[in-house]
Amino acid sequence: MSNATPEVRENKIYGGQSSGVVVCEAGAGSIKLNDIYGNEGAAIQIRSKGNPEVKSNWIHDGLQAGIYVCEHGLGTIDNNDIYGHAWAGITVETGGAPRITQNRIRDEQFGVIVHADASGEIDGNEVYGDMQVGIEVREGGSARIRGNNVHTQSGVPILVVGPEHKALAF
Repeated sequence: MSNATPEVRENKIYGGQSSGVVVCEAGAGSIKLNDIYGNEGAAIQIRSKGNPEVKSNWIHDGLQAGIYVCEHGLGTIDNNDIYGHAWAGITVETGGAPRITQNRIRDEQFGVIVHADASGEIDGNEVYGDMQVGIEVREGGSARIRGNNVHTQSGVPILVVGPEHKALAF
């Protein structure tokens, strides 16, 4: 279904054998005030030009990433509590370009990862706890990183990898 604009609000979404919520094929709408946990895939997957507002959710304890943005997915990811995933709080790759603001991301292997050929705006987040890297921009990735509070108990707060990076940290 393309161009769908549902409001997904005040649900418990858990135990899925794949992702908890998938937004794709230019779908939009809003995902707000949900408790999303215990899914085998990403709690929320945004792909194929999906462009939702993801706001004020509790996204936790999954087997992969909290939010996975790929295949030219967009979206505004704002004011969520993201923690306890096996991989990363937010992963952006293959042309993904979300706006990531005012989230609390803690106790992940990686807080936010922007892969090659992906981009994003990462503004005003608090990234903390026991993690390998708070915010990572890999070679070929591009991100604006501004106004974040990144403090890890172990590991590197902000890591920019490769000689051709385009990340700007202010």
